Amino acid sequence: MPPRKKNTAKKSCGGSAKKLLAPVGSPPVPAASHAESSTSSLEPEDTRTTEDHSIWCLICRDGAEGDVILFECNACPRVMCSKCIEVPKAHIDDVRHTDVIFLCLSCHSLRTIKEPTPYFGFYHNVLPEQGGTPVLPGFLQLKGKYELASSSILAATPLAVVHFILGGKDRIPTPVPLLSHYLDKFYPSGGFLYIEILFDVASYQQIDNYTHDQVRTVSELTSHLGSTGRVFAFLSNHLEEDSGWLFAGKEGQGEGEYVAMEVQHVLSTVLKPYARILKSSHIVFLVCGSVVAHETPYTQLKEAVLQFDFAGAIIFPAPRFQPLVATNFLVAMMELVAIEQLSIRSVFPTLLSCCKLELTTFARAHTQTSPWGLDIPAQCPQCGSTKSWAERVAVTVADKSRDEDAPDRVSVCRYIYTCKYTNCGSMQKLPPYKLSVTKPPGSIVNSAKTKNCAWFQSPSTHFVLQSSAVSTQGKRMNEGVPTGTAKKARRLRDAYPPLPKAPDLYNVSSMAEWYASWEGVLTLHKDQFVNGKNSRHNLLRQIRNEIVAIHHTREDPEDLPKGLKKAIWRYYLQFLTDADDRRDEQQILGDDSELEEELGMSPEDRELAARPKDAGFYKKELNAWDVAQKLFKQEMDDYDKEQQQKKGVQHSIKYRTGHAREWFNSMTSAHRKEVEEARDKWNRDGAPAESQAMYRKKTLKKVLDDFTEQIRCTMGCRLVMLVSHKKNADQTLSVKIHESQPVNQKKSFSQSSRGSKEWTSEGFEKYAEWSKAEFYPTNDDDDSSDEETNDGKDAMPEVILDNHGYAKLPSQVFTGSMKPVPWLSITDSIPNGFTVQDPSHLRVKEINKLWGHWEARKASKQRLVIFVGAASAHMNKSLLENAVYVGEKKSKKKYVEVNDEEGASAAPTPVKRTRRLAKDSSEDSSDDNLAPSAGLVARPSVAQEGICTPATVPMKDRMSFLRSLSSNREYLLFISSIGGLKKEQSSEATEWPAWATWSWEGSHLPNSVHSEVISSTKISGLASAMKVGLGLGMLLRECKQVIEYEADDATPNTPSYFGTSILGIKTLDLVIEAINTARGGVTRMVKAKEGQHAAITEAGGEEHGTDTAAQTISTREEEVDDEKQREEDEMRRKVEEELRETEEQKKKMAMLQEDMRKLEERKRKLEEENQKLLKLVEVANEKDSEGKEPEKAEEEEEEEEEEEEEEEEEEEEEEEEEEEEEEVVQKGKKRGKSGGSGRPSKKPTTDNIRRSSRARQPSKKAMRK
Repeated sequence: MPPRKKNTAKKSCGGSAKKLLAPVGSPPVPAASHAESSTSSLEPEDTRTTEDHSIWCLICRDGAEGDVILFECNACPRVMCSKCIEVPKAHIDDVRHTDVIFLCLSCHSLRTIKEPTPYFGFYHNVLPEQGGTPVLPGFLQLKGKYELASSSILAATPLAVVHFILGGKDRIPTPVPLLSHYLDKFYPSGGFLYIEILFDVASYQQIDNYTHDQVRTVSELTSHLGSTGRVFAFLSNHLEEDSGWLFAGKEGQGEGEYVAMEVQHVLSTVLKPYARILKSSHIVFLVCGSVVAHETPYTQLKEAVLQFDFAGAIIFPAPRFQPLVATNFLVAMMELVAIEQLSIRSVFPTLLSCCKLELTTFARAHTQTSPWGLDIPAQCPQCGSTKSWAERVAVTVADKSRDEDAPDRVSVCRYIYTCKYTNCGSMQKLPPYKLSVTKPPGSIVNSAKTKNCAWFQSPSTHFVLQSSAVSTQGKRMNEGVPTGTAKKARRLRDAYPPLPKAPDLYNVSSMAEWYASWEGVLTLHKDQFVNGKNSRHNLLRQIRNEIVAIHHTREDPEDLPKGLKKAIWRYYLQFLTDADDRRDEQQILGDDSELEEELGMSPEDRELAARPKDAGFYKKELNAWDVAQKLFKQEMDDYDKEQQQKKGVQHSIKYRTGHAREWFNSMTSAHRKEVEEARDKWNRDGAPAESQAMYRKKTLKKVLDDFTEQIRCTMGCRLVMLVSHKKNADQTLSVKIHESQPVNQKKSFSQSSRGSKEWTSEGFEKYAEWSKAEFYPTNDDDDSSDEETNDGKDAMPEVILDNHGYAKLPSQVFTGSMKPVPWLSITDSIPNGFTVQDPSHLRVKEINKLWGHWEARKASKQRLVIFVGAASAHMNKSLLENAVYVGEKKSKKKYVEVNDEEGASAAPTPVKRTRRLAKDSSEDSSDDNLAPSAGLVARPSVAQEGICTPATVPMKDRMSFLRSLSSNREYLLFISSIGGLKKEQSSEATEWPAWATWSWEGSHLPNSVHSEVISSTKISGLASAMKVGLGLGMLLRECKQVIEYEADDATPNTPSYFGTSILGIKTLDLVIEAINTARGGVTRMVKAKEGQHAAITEAGGEEHGTDTAAQTISTREEEVDDEKQREEDEMRRKVEEELRETEEQKKKMAMLQEDMRKLEERKRKLEEENQKLLKLVEVANEKDSEGKEPEKAEEEEEEEEEEEEEEEEEEEEEEEEEEEEEEVVQKGKKRGKSGGSGRPSKKPTTDNIRRSSRARQPSKKAMRK
């Protein structure tokens, strides 16, 4: 789409134009007649045709409609409606008589300033000062509330709005026509006039035509305004941005380009015909801010304002100002200044409130009638007197200043007013009425000329956009348009869409801050602060002292910031032009300085004061919302009160949480940062130390008891815990023991365990040291972690390099060899049927399977890695004591250099032979300990060495070769089991594949094997078993090579049919299954070898026939028989284990019964001894009563005690002898059992526990000592 070339009218008032020093052409000579007529026509004519009274109520600003009556004041143009004053129904006809005079509230207040009297309103014939009597029997009650100042007169005089606008086809869009529609509603009888005046004064001829055309307009305005009318002027024009000159018009009779002239020339030419009318009027320049940016045009503008004697002039400093943006501001100005006839200087702070998203309320404040912007009732509600309030009585409160250099501040918190009418309350027999007014949040802004008047500034609130405007009968809408009558507000809202917000004016919005009333002091020292970089601290202290001194001398001072010095410092930052200087000052102030000024305390102090003391508050992890409610509770309360006051709902708890959430979601970045820091600190440190001590004292035992009981009920666990905590007194650790209730006895853990005394003493100390280092680290600890030394950063891994600077593999670093560790050959750490491929080929399923296998072994407390074979030099010496070396001595292998091309075709080299340890074939091969006979030779790597063939292996090394074919555990167990087989008859003839014989010379299996594997044989001896082992081993090695085969990495010697071979994982599983079947058969043959040796010798012919017949049985039947045999063996094993466990349980039960019997016997003996002691006591008492010598009685008692001790010692010796006999019997059983099944039985420890738990009773003789 081609770019658009159509010009669009600009909305802004800036641009560029040709500059002219004087109009085009020569000035014409004016005719005398024309000049006389012009002069005479400009004389004002007093033809005023306006009404005497206003048509809007003084109180509510509304008009009369329906039954509403307007009462006209006989002393002024004001009126009051029947809605705002309550006239009794019985006297409505009386007040309508022609001889009744009405006096408005404003006039009554003016007449009773010195001596307040009740407001009656209606009088007979004459005014009250002339002797008029009230019509009503009682005072007139006011029902309405002042919507404006009592001195306001709504639309009582004629009004005219004159709009000077630059001529041309592309006119500037302005909101002035909207103002005319808005103001016209206040003058339904025609007291308002709106005139648009187009001007084009680029040449002398155009100036002359413009002057002649304004004669009729001036005459019309003069007749409309009369002598009391008021004028508001607007000038809409463009400015030349580079010079600040005003546009004067277009060249060539309005058909050329725009030209710009000096400001003084354009204003004097355009405004001169209306000089007499514009005197004492207000003018608004709707032009861009370029005229302010240039000194000469700005000076000419000010001179023009003085020349035409304007009462007020407003200009906007925006560089590309758009008049439509100032609509809200202009509408509010016209209502307050034009309609209510208030001074523009007094209402300007209110106008600025329309320009910000952050809303600030300014209320008119008077020391007597409206303290802090709260209106005092116009009349006493008890007696009805007006202007009867006596001088206020202030209630002060002392506030300690946060600033160390500033004195404490005393502020007023409440005013008390008393009615000074002498008879107030006499009829009701009450004391004079008293009114109390409490100061709301905010401060006084002294922007008024008088001493007693000011503006009260409430705290700023954020403006919230509403989804739709809500209108209710009787409520006035303050958004969009200024306050007005209900009907007019609704009519204007329906007629005009929402207006855009107004722009900033001269940065006047800053005047709404605290320093608005201290602008004189701050401006006096501004240049000194900007220029004096090194003496700013002393200057700030001087300015602060001056402000504090003036603040104490004021009668009603406004609130100052708590950190006054920092507030002054931040105010001056806006005047620093040097970027580096400004940045340095901001860094000195800090990020939180603004927050400290606003809230009056530092974040550290606020966090310390708000930190909860209740330890239960820290049970759960705290979030930002929990912490914010504690830190900023007062701010949330203030926001809630403010919002409820706006909504008209008082003390409603249901809105509080919502308002608090709103404040929380709109937090500043400084607030949010403070909340996050406090949250992290509270979660890390927990409750204060004092609270922890109290909470621990009350609830520690209960919590631990509940926890141990829960663990016991849910998991069946009995707990013994060491609990430590820090003491507050000496900052040491206190360690205590906590345990669950014992099961079988009432004694605690420390009394019922062997070595408990040593454990409790040393264990407590060790745990205290560990707990101190773990939970209470110090800064001077020598043992610091790597993370602390690296400042929390992850340490870079260390890479070990070789001599050439290349990184070494981990296997090379650990083993010192380039050859990786053959884990598959020497470990039993992988699940059954799992094949470890290249790491790049591992899948998630395989990794999970391997990891799950390791986790299962860890959970069952098994070793993760079990070595099934190792070099003899690496094995434990205890395992090599009875070992016998088998095979040749270790010889050094010759080095043969093989390049990449010749390596594949080189002849295979013999396998490296190592010594093998002998092993008894009857020993269980599933033991987890290292099995010497299972020692394996690491398989040579195909890439480094040639593949060894069966034909090159000597006969004595064939078993070693078989072990080197595969590292599969099942295969290695099978090879180990065939050593116990007997040698076969030489006459045996069995068909067997050539590749599975010891004469095979190929490095790989033939192609036919890779497409079909169907071979089986009968194992009848060692030779056939070795051939089976050779074939299965060759298959395992070939399957692994096929699985690890990569076409890109294959050597030239690798067969091409590896890529299409069927020898994969499935075939590998089938081979392993065949290995298990063969191993089962070999195991049975080995077990039956000794028992059947004689029978086989006698029936050699029958055995030969049986073997011959067995060879004709199919392989499938053998597999079925083997499977059944394995199942029977497994069932037999399980039954034996269950029987063995049953026997052990029986033995334990018998031992427990024996212990119970002994305990009962012991109990019986103790009871007998107690009976004897009781008898002795009785005998002793009788002897004492008979006068027997006490020495003889003591000797008898000692003899009896010695006899009892001797009996106890004899019983203990008998028990120890019985226990020794039982222990010998158990050891004998263990030796016999291990010789049979090889499974050692557990040594019973019941007697040891019983002996250690017996508490020997001290003798009575020892007790007496």
